[in-house]
Amino acid sequence: MYDEKDLLRDGVIPSSLDDIPDKEEQLWSRDSDFTKGLPVEDYTYPFRAFTVNHAFLMHFDVNQTGQFSQFDSQFTLIFHAPDEVPLYYRHAIYTTIKAEKFSFIELTPHLVVSEGIEKYEPNVRKCYYTHERHLKYYKIYTQNHCESECLVDYTLAQCGCVPYFMQHFNDTKICGTDLDCYWTALHKLFLPEFKDDGTHALIDDCNCLPTCTHLSYTVQVTELVRNPDDGGSVLQIRNKLPFFTKNVRTELHSLSEFFSNCGGSLGLFLGVSIFSIIELIYFCTVRLYLHSKRSDRQKSYEKTSE
Repeated sequence: MYDEKDLLRDGVIPSSLDDIPDKEEQLWSRDSDFTKGLPVEDYTYPFRAFTVNHAFLMHFDVNQTGQFSQFDSQFTLIFHAPDEVPLYYRHAIYTTIKAEKFSFIELTPHLVVSEGIEKYEPNVRKCYYTHERHLKYYKIYTQNHCESECLVDYTLAQCGCVPYFMQHFNDTKICGTDLDCYWTALHKLFLPEFKDDGTHALIDDCNCLPTCTHLSYTVQVTELVRNPDDGGSVLQIRNKLPFFTKNVRTELHSLSEFFSNCGGSLGLFLGVSIFSIIELIYFCTVRLYLHSKRSDRQKSYEKTSE
């Protein structure tokens, strides 16, 4: 994924102090994909897997590392796009892994791209490009980022503070250990109200539309049997298939398709061709005008004869 400093606005307190050492130039974006013409052997940021053999492998012992408690029996993995902060909200894809197991995880990406709809307003095409909407805490727009920011602002308005794990600035008041107000705000923001014209939740007022280029994953977890004497946990993550299918979002009917369909329908049901339309225009304009002029000349001739 991106370095957290590449995702958060200046002044926002990061959730981690880790920094990617010697990171190279950012060569991928959600809307434009990877930079064209990259050699396979070059390192890309974020990491790019070219084959199913490129996997992420991690081995750890909950009794020896300080990052996990020795009393924990499981932990949660969140799968997200590289340009998105891992957020545990309603659009998150996550799974729970048991400790002291060999967990083999296979990912199937689901990609939706948009073509030829840039000219439409976001509320018409029902999506945002990542650069179209400015967020206060994040540099890149995604639906998860937008809803997270909406939750932070709503929690701050309702409670006067935010929990330490939410995005915030240095001068934002942090709530104590009592998180009842936060859970109440979370419940009110996302709880839908059932009305005659449909359902509505307060989060809908934030207008957090999906991104026009949407990337998500399907996760398949397989737990392999290990020797009890081995100890520790092993986690391996890789793509399930070497290729995946992308879905393309386009306009349903363009202007040219509209006229083409109209012409085809008229020709099919009425026997109308382009020459028939020209004849109709001719008889309604030029022929009518010439007939009117001829009638006027005939009347003038009759009066002269009398």
